Amino acid sequence: MKTIIEKNFLKKENGSIAVFVLVALLFMSAFLIIAYAGNINKSKDVKEQFDIVSGIYSQGDGDQSAYTRAYTNLRNKNKKTITTSSTNNKSLVLEKAFAGKLSNYKIYGSEAGVGEKVDDTSDSNYGKYKISIKLTDANNQTRTTDIFINEQLKYTNGIADYIDFSTQKLVKGDGTKIDVTLPEISIFEDYTKIEILTSITPSKIEVEYTGYTL
Repeated sequence: MKTIIEKNFLKKENGSIAVFVLVALLFMSAFLIIAYAGNINKSKDVKEQFDIVSGIYSQGDGDQSAYTRAYTNLRNKNKKTITTSSTNNKSLVLEKAFAGKLSNYKIYGSEAGVGEKVDDTSDSNYGKYKISIKLTDANNQTRTTDIFINEQLKYTNGIADYIDFSTQKLVKGDGTKIDVTLPEISIFEDYTKIEILTSITPSKIEVEYTGYTL
């Protein structure tokens, strides 16, 4: 038989173990809460998608069109401005693009000069230089926008002339800025291939647009 002292010792020992286990559980819970809080922003998109889709299904609308609406709604909340460029190439591709207008575009010159001279005397742009921009979507639907400038875009001593839609300027290699009228360019949803239809390849094409992050 255990003595009273032994019984008291066992009670104290069991109590200490229980306290230790409780403290350990509290510490682990606190750690998990901190870790969750630290990553909550990273899980924002997933949480939003879960909330949106859960809401739809709770209303008894669980078909494919409901999912499509939920996904579209989520994508529209996750957009950003994207800048992309292509060097010594006549084309570039925009992916995950939001249908709308390019917020900016720049086309840079080359040594041989970018721009096709308009020789038709009956054309209102006779004597100017034309840069045609062709846009193609994923289904091969196309549209073309024409730009007319008074001189070709050159590349001299390592510096290229360029046109800048945001400022409506033709910027010469020596820093001179000339007023030009540059049209807006509309792009397709998700996928757009942009091609510069000139005989001479630009040294660089740069565009800025709104795109989805999802």
